[in-house]
Amino acid sequence: MTRSYEEVLEKVRAGFLDPILRRSHRDSLESSFRSALDRLEEMQYGTPIWWSEGEEADYESASKRDMPESTSEMGEVIPRLVRFLKGIPIYGHPETVPNVIPQSTIPSIVGVALAAICNPNIMEESYGGKVCEAEVEVVSFISSLIGYDRNESSGFFTFGGTGTNLYGIKLGVQKVIDGCREKGIRRDVKVMASEVSHYSLLNAMDWLGLGTNNLIKIGADEDNSVSLEKLEKEARRLLSEGKQIACIVPTLGTTDAFGIDDIKEIVALRDDLVDDFSLDYSPHVHADSVIGWVLTVFNDYDFDENPLKLPGIENLIHLRDKIRYLYMADSAGIDFHKLGYTPYVSSLFVVKNRKELELIARDRSLMPYLYHTGRYHPGIYTLETSRSGSGVLSALSSLYFLGKDGYRVLLTHAIEMTQIFRRKIKKIGGVILNEQNIGPATLFRVYPPPYKDNSTSIYKEEIDGDIELLKRCNRYNEEIFRKIDEQIRSKGVGIVFSMTKSYKKTSYGEDITALKAYMTSPHIEEENIGHIVQQISRAMM
Repeated sequence: MTRSYEEVLEKVRAGFLDPILRRSHRDSLESSFRSALDRLEEMQYGTPIWWSEGEEADYESASKRDMPESTSEMGEVIPRLVRFLKGIPIYGHPETVPNVIPQSTIPSIVGVALAAICNPNIMEESYGGKVCEAEVEVVSFISSLIGYDRNESSGFFTFGGTGTNLYGIKLGVQKVIDGCREKGIRRDVKVMASEVSHYSLLNAMDWLGLGTNNLIKIGADEDNSVSLEKLEKEARRLLSEGKQIACIVPTLGTTDAFGIDDIKEIVALRDDLVDDFSLDYSPHVHADSVIGWVLTVFNDYDFDENPLKLPGIENLIHLRDKIRYLYMADSAGIDFHKLGYTPYVSSLFVVKNRKELELIARDRSLMPYLYHTGRYHPGIYTLETSRSGSGVLSALSSLYFLGKDGYRVLLTHAIEMTQIFRRKIKKIGGVILNEQNIGPATLFRVYPPPYKDNSTSIYKEEIDGDIELLKRCNRYNEEIFRKIDEQIRSKGVGIVFSMTKSYKKTSYGEDITALKAYMTSPHIEEENIGHIVQQISRAMM
């Protein structure tokens, strides 16, 4: 039976909060959340995945579904939504270790919910209110952490780590090619980064119109940091040939191995190149520090007194010494949805000298219907016009809640658990590929019975040139991953970890496949590590 205009209007109004928040509609919102959480709880089986036996994604059916003709009851909508959450790893589970995707703090979840309720658009103050102030506060927190002068720095939230790299490279291009915003890019400019840098740099090169061929990838050393010798040699070759280098992108915390580039030496090299080649510009140094930024909480920690009684401080001092020069970068990327313990998406681009943002600012006359009130107008220079406040409020919530000490303890715990995991993996014949990298990530290979008792020497044979052995063991490690992944997804039993098909290339150009475990759950203990290793060991039988 078709309802009248008045009846439908009355019904849909009940699905919105009152313009003036009242208890009656708060109850409706709260009961909807309770219903959703109750249904999530029903989907748990004590395993590391939201699971329901026998259900797989039905993309073919989904691609043929039509939008409902009539309205639905709110109570009908919730179960329809919750069923789509099946198959997602429970990222807080202590046996979920696939990647740098930690559990979100409860305050950060509330931050996202508040942003959804109030719906700020932080393109400018008139639409974002004091959430704009919150964005400035986060920039202040981060500037202080990494060592920028807060009176000179600036920043804004963007659409992910890719966005932070896009902005960093864009500033570099603006410094090199005058007038390119109006006339376009009419000549090649180069961007330099490590061979183990994130692939989002290729996306940025593509979308900025620079061309992926102009991303110059430099070989990495054994510790998965960019080779300074190779970087200098290639940079000098490019400049000698009359090429221009728009940007150098050191990585501080690679996605796979947690490698950290020597940013102090990279900036010094940049400065030498400017002098030696009498450049009329300075290549922009953008730090892809979306993972490693959080280590800056140790910059001012008193390791002599060690008031938190942190274990393994030698490892922490080692990391502090690698991250402490982040302030030397011209700009940096910060992901809170990684080791900041917030929901997706919460990413910050921060620049040392706020005046450089004028390089990407638009003329206000091009936007005559905006920016008439208030003092905060980041929409003048951001790529996005619509910028949600959810990333800001979730980040600020976790920063308030955890403080420096909370992050220090979480990072220390992750590193301690990683060290235990590495010891146990070695006992079943595994080889740690990033042994030199202290951090929450472990890349490793396991070997079939003929090789596992002599795995270290077998791995050396692989990388020294035995291509057939390498390919055979690459396939074996992928089979182990597939076996464990199939078990957790089909039966809800086991662990969640991950694999990279090319952690690095051998000297003869072949991919090295690696299994990966990332210890980020605040709940993980040695017992869980034992179970994770046991599951891997069983898959090897």
